[in-house]
Amino acid sequence: MLDGYATGGAGGGGPFVPGITSATVTLSTIQHNDVIVVEVATGGYYAASPVTSITDTAGLTWKRRNQRWQGGGVKTGASTIVNRGLDIEIWWAHAPNPLTGDVITVNASGTTGTIALIAFGVAGANYTTPWDTHTQAGGYVDGSGGFYNPSVSQLSTKANNAFLFGLHGDVRSDNGVAQEPWTY
Repeated sequence: MLDGYATGGAGGGGPFVPGITSATVTLSTIQHNDVIVVEVATGGYYAASPVTSITDTAGLTWKRRNQRWQGGGVKTGASTIVNRGLDIEIWWAHAPNPLTGDVITVNASGTTGTIALIAFGVAGANYTTPWDTHTQAGGYVDGSGGFYNPSVSQLSTKANNAFLFGLHGDVRSDNGVAQEPWTY
């Protein structure tokens, strides 16, 4: 069961905006023993930068689940050039107690143009080993559409109580605002 979610981040400016090295998101939950998941996307006009650590005001212990790099390119029919790439990572932690205004800080290894964050809690998950060990689950699936061409890909799991979520990152400079018809 989803137990709270939040979005946050920093940056998102044009090519002449100074780079950033950290961003925050604030999350509250109501359940005990949640698995807290943070999706991080860094990059844009400046070089993407891997995440070195996550800290928070609740003192949780954060672990990187996986990391994915997307190379840059040019968006056809527009002036946006995203030649610096995008680093997308999933991090997680066990929250034994409900979180109240927990400020989660993501620290990048170097200067980047944008850090976009999505954080949420999952109640009822196995908080010691929350990820399906099936070879395809818990990783990533690349669509066949290619850069800027969305597509659908299949993912299967053998878990009876799987919580499936999909996260997408791109290098748009929209400051993390959901564009119509999408919502958070």
